[in-house]
Amino acid sequence: MNEKKKSVFFDKRDENYIHLSSPIYFLEMFTKKKLKCDIIIPQTIIFSKGTATLWLFNSKSSPTPLILKKNSNKLNFVEICRVLCRVKQNEEFRIDTLTTLLDIIKTGKNEITAFARISKTKKSISKVDLVKMFLDGNISGLQILQEHLENQSKADELFYVEYRQDVINLPVSYRFFKKSTQKQVIQQQLPKKLSQLHIQQQTQHSDSYDDCNKNDQIEYVDCMFKFFDNQMNQTLSKIVKKLVDFLEKAYKIKVKKLVAKFMQNDQQIIYFLGLKELLVDFNDNAPYEIQNMKNELKDNSSFENFLILIKMFTRLRDKKPMKIPQTIYEDDKEISQKLYKNLIVQKCVGDFCDYIMEEKNRGPLQIRKNIVTDYKKYFGNKKMNEEKFSVTLPHEISFQLILRTRECSQEVIEVLMKNKIFTRNSKHHFQEFDKINTDEEYPFKFNKTEVYNLPNLYKTVKICKNCFVVYSLASKYFDQRLSNDLQQKQWIKRDSSSLAQQQTSLNTTHQQLSQLDRSNLKRNDSRIRQNQNQSLQKIKTQTSQNNAEKEQGENKVRKIQSAKQFRVIQSAHSQAPKTFKLFMPNQQTQLENTKRNCSSSKTNNIDINRLTMGFLNYTKPPKPNKIQSAKMNSGGLQSQRSLMESQHLKRSDSQSDQFQRNRINKSQRQLNSNRQSFFQGKLRIIEVPQTQYSLLDVCQLYDLEYPPESVPDIFLESVNYFCFEQCAIPYLILQHQEDDQEINKDNQSGLDLTEKDHQIVIFLGDFFDNSFEYLDIMQQNIKPNTTILLMNLPGQSYTVFDPNIIQDNLDISLLLDSLLFELCQKDIIRNNDIYKFIGYGYGGFQVLSYMTHIQNNLHKIGGLLIINGFCEIDEMLTDTLKKSKEVFQTCPIDMPELGFHFWNSLIQSHEEKQDPRYNPISLNGRLHIINGLIKSQNLWNSCIQEIPIKLYHGLRNCVINIKQAHLIKQSSSSNNSCEMNLLNFGHKLQNLEELLFEFI
Repeated sequence: MNEKKKSVFFDKRDENYIHLSSPIYFLEMFTKKKLKCDIIIPQTIIFSKGTATLWLFNSKSSPTPLILKKNSNKLNFVEICRVLCRVKQNEEFRIDTLTTLLDIIKTGKNEITAFARISKTKKSISKVDLVKMFLDGNISGLQILQEHLENQSKADELFYVEYRQDVINLPVSYRFFKKSTQKQVIQQQLPKKLSQLHIQQQTQHSDSYDDCNKNDQIEYVDCMFKFFDNQMNQTLSKIVKKLVDFLEKAYKIKVKKLVAKFMQNDQQIIYFLGLKELLVDFNDNAPYEIQNMKNELKDNSSFENFLILIKMFTRLRDKKPMKIPQTIYEDDKEISQKLYKNLIVQKCVGDFCDYIMEEKNRGPLQIRKNIVTDYKKYFGNKKMNEEKFSVTLPHEISFQLILRTRECSQEVIEVLMKNKIFTRNSKHHFQEFDKINTDEEYPFKFNKTEVYNLPNLYKTVKICKNCFVVYSLASKYFDQRLSNDLQQKQWIKRDSSSLAQQQTSLNTTHQQLSQLDRSNLKRNDSRIRQNQNQSLQKIKTQTSQNNAEKEQGENKVRKIQSAKQFRVIQSAHSQAPKTFKLFMPNQQTQLENTKRNCSSSKTNNIDINRLTMGFLNYTKPPKPNKIQSAKMNSGGLQSQRSLMESQHLKRSDSQSDQFQRNRINKSQRQLNSNRQSFFQGKLRIIEVPQTQYSLLDVCQLYDLEYPPESVPDIFLESVNYFCFEQCAIPYLILQHQEDDQEINKDNQSGLDLTEKDHQIVIFLGDFFDNSFEYLDIMQQNIKPNTTILLMNLPGQSYTVFDPNIIQDNLDISLLLDSLLFELCQKDIIRNNDIYKFIGYGYGGFQVLSYMTHIQNNLHKIGGLLIINGFCEIDEMLTDTLKKSKEVFQTCPIDMPELGFHFWNSLIQSHEEKQDPRYNPISLNGRLHIINGLIKSQNLWNSCIQEIPIKLYHGLRNCVINIKQAHLIKQSSSSNNSCEMNLLNFGHKLQNLEELLFEFI
């Protein structure tokens, strides 16, 4: 007998009946039994050139009819159709031809019985169509014919999916297989060449059994057969794709090939059994010894071996501490190393930090004289008593000027090239720069020119010396263009009368039309002229009456606008886009001086330092119309509108509160008047959506997600639920048995005994732990006059929460405080009891946050026991949480055991095989905890009470660094009563059992 070759599809567990015991861990989820596996596969016939060559049966125990005739390798089509159509052979009336079989089938029901693969397509074939296909002889293109039957057996079906992606550019390929058992007849007459496979099976008619040589050896062989059910194959491919995404993100690898094994039970539930033939490629940032991993995976490419090798060849990438030089020089000033550690350096917001000017003795670089004097004043003090030393940038400009230079980038580039300003590493120094690539030399034009947060547009930002030089040139250029626009605007005002006359003359150019059109146009022109004359007369009378009011209104506008924001409209002749912008002046005195110098008849050039107040967009020239020019000359409407619009602008002085009160009083007085004010025209009604709260149905918790049988050693009657703001958490209260007996005796005797000191111990577990796992340890170490409170936080096991709501440490502190208040109302605990808190990892952070809220509400705090705790979310912990969040999001929802394996490997903990069964935490719960912790705040620094603390830090079951323990000790108000120890922890249950005896 030839030895069977090993294949990735065969496993020792496949030979026995596989029974699913529990869905806890995919590597240890199966047990073998002695019952043989009744493997189900649709009855399949393989055709070659229109001839049936091979028949695969679905079981080696159930009887199947004989198809292969004596001394013949061909299959009988009549028997094939009879078996697939489920027509029994009758002794009185024998079915010998396809025609008689077709007549019998037509009398019965026409049901779908099989699906065929013809030219790589799938068709469902009825009984009549199946017989007609063989009767007509249209089977030349038939490749495979499978029986479409549901799983009627008690056994479970096994599937194998092969995933391949050898090249990244090529698409992913899948191959789907099912398992089958067949007979292999090995003839002794041909020892060198094995005969072809004959599938034989014992039938009800023993006399028609195919005879074979007695010397031949018969062996049952397991074979893998391709599966063509597209619906099932699509379901398996989606599961495999999720598994591949999880492996690639969790272990930083690229999967080239793997074979996944699945099982489907009689309830059509699919279970993942494991991986085989894993072929991977490692990323560049993978934290492994890649060469050693590849050498080990060549011999054994199973997934179990891959997990073992990860722990063996994972290299630790510790962040190297930054080496600080002994001497630091900053603008001819030597700074000590100790001072450099506390140094705060401001960041320049400008775009020209790396730009320098070739001609250093000319142009606007003379402004640097003032900078040098400022630096001498600043660095001239030899004695510095401040703890932190800050290097402040010398200049401030409006952020609007920076955006303006980006919008007008082409014009600014011409100014820079004219003044020979390039980058430090430019190729155009001391050369001809006629052919300069502006995209490479001046990349600032690609920066953002819009601000999504509007208040940021009016803020002042700090810039360095180099940026100050460039922005001063840009400001000078914009000022020059501003003066030119104002002069052009003045010329437009002078010629507005002539333009108005031209407009009236244009109306008469249509006299070349027909006579009917001419009469209509004349009538319309006459009406328009009458209306214009009447309006001009009214405006003249108004202007003569309101000359005094005009002068007073203009003075008021100047005073109000000098202290507030301005609205300036861009000129029509400007090349920049026509937009409305605001700017905030910083120097009120300069604006008042410029307003005094300006007159209404003649406009002078404006010379204002726009590095501090921002670049102005200027007013748009009016349209050449008599009516509009007359309204602008009157000034009544313009002053009235400016008064009303200025009331909506925010004030920057100290009297803004009084201004708001006056504005409210004025709007209230105008409500009773018939005149509609500016404020009333801008009123809008906003409908605020109201949140509708619904009651939580805690009773259905176990029915929906976790059955009660998954909580061992805990009676559901003793577990209570506390509902608080769209979440519900379970808690369990433990008391000493002797205390209960003494309370019963006291109640029976009626004697008033002296009150004993009672202590309350509150335990909060780690990130994804279940506090009920510690029930046995708490019961063994509980002492008289002690009550222990075990509880799970939102997101942990058996909790109800809204995944769309983020709960940080402030919310959890309110939840814990509300729970203690409810227990106090039920007389389970008292306010005068001694309270002790135990926090493990994540629970320790919540305990420290709660200590900052209670202040003096709890009079007696016995102490805190913090194990692997932390008081702030630093960068290392944030990075770890974000990576874990990405992994948990890609993990399949129906496989939470993958999250256990990833987290255990991350925190270097021992493999706890019973964890998923005792701690059925969901993936949504993990994401809920991570999102809440990322949004949490550091509050331990504000704790005032002196609380005795015992800190313990270990190398296992821990995500944070030991620096967190030092921070807790340093920031605590009771340094003398804070003890910190470093222990080599083993199992987390054993660690707590050793520490509880001393703490309780």
